[in-house]
Amino acid sequence: MKIIAFYPQIISKDAYSAIKLFEALGFQQFQDKNGSEAFAFYAIRMKDSNGFYVDVVEAERIPGNRDCTAIRMNTDDFDEAYQYLIGKGFLETRDFILNTPPCGKYAFLVSPSGFLIDLCQV
Repeated sequence: MKIIAFYPQIISKDAYSAIKLFEALGFQQFQDKNGSEAFAFYAIRMKDSNGFYVDVVEAERIPGNRDCTAIRMNTDDFDEAYQYLIGKGFLETRDFILNTPPCGKYAFLVSPSGFLIDLCQV
């Protein structure tokens, strides 16, 4: 399994406001280098002048009805990564309903300590 990308992600019912906040902090919307149309619609990727990235995703349903953060982890082998994380005690959660079509295979996984990983194969 190879991790292709690993960065923060904001999941919000109001993606537009989150995008505007990050633009005010110097981030710009950025087309991913893979040029995947499915990925471009899944999340708005933003990048600042220092090379930091953040994705903003709009969701219809979010646990606790509040914006949350996740770690986005793209991999070349979803099944292997999924089984590895499950073996480390992560649990899949279906508490999110995204307003945008997902890319390839994906799952939201919660660690034993409570942090969220958005595992995706693009």
